[in-house]
Amino acid sequence: EDLRWIREAWGGPIVIKGLMIGDDARRAVDEGAQGVVVSNHGGRQLDCVYPTLRALPEVVAAVNGQCEVLLDGGIRRGTDIAKALCMGARAVLIGRAYAYGLGAGGRAGVSRTIQILRADLIRALKLLGCPSVGELDESYVTYPAEWRSHAMLPFAAMFGYSVSVIHIYGINPYIIPVTTEFGWSRAQISLLPRLRPSSMH
Repeated sequence: EDLRWIREAWGGPIVIKGLMIGDDARRAVDEGAQGVVVSNHGGRQLDCVYPTLRALPEVVAAVNGQCEVLLDGGIRRGTDIAKALCMGARAVLIGRAYAYGLGAGGRAGVSRTIQILRADLIRALKLLGCPSVGELDESYVTYPAEWRSHAMLPFAAMFGYSVSVIHIYGINPYIIPVTTEFGWSRAQISLLPRLRPSSMH
């Protein structure tokens, strides 16, 4: 009802932030949203909620190209941006990263933060053999297939942590609890460099 009221009062584009499951994303599309932002609000409201990268594939699948999908939260490096774009996000919001720069150096600190993220993303693209962010897709990334549907992770809700299963060069997997905001989604997502004709110029 609130969204219908906003639609009546505002004729411009509407983007809804804070969605974490496909059902909510589909409802947003049905109510006329032009975009959704996958966000857990930094894990501040509910510290055992999914990391945003974990929720992203389900939301992308749910909207099925009917609206833009942005990702907010957990972006700390250029490879995080690359992963989100590969997994279907149109763009990312950098969340706390700019605030760290602001606190450290004011306006110049924010500019430096953006420069660091941009340089790191460009480096990641070169190492992936991808000529531009527009060509990033799922062929450059691997992540658990069950992320495309809503399924609770074991232990996460009980302990306020997400559970990471990390495979390192064929060694037996280790189960490591890490805080919601930072880590396990990075650990379960691997980027895949590709040698392609378009990257050989």
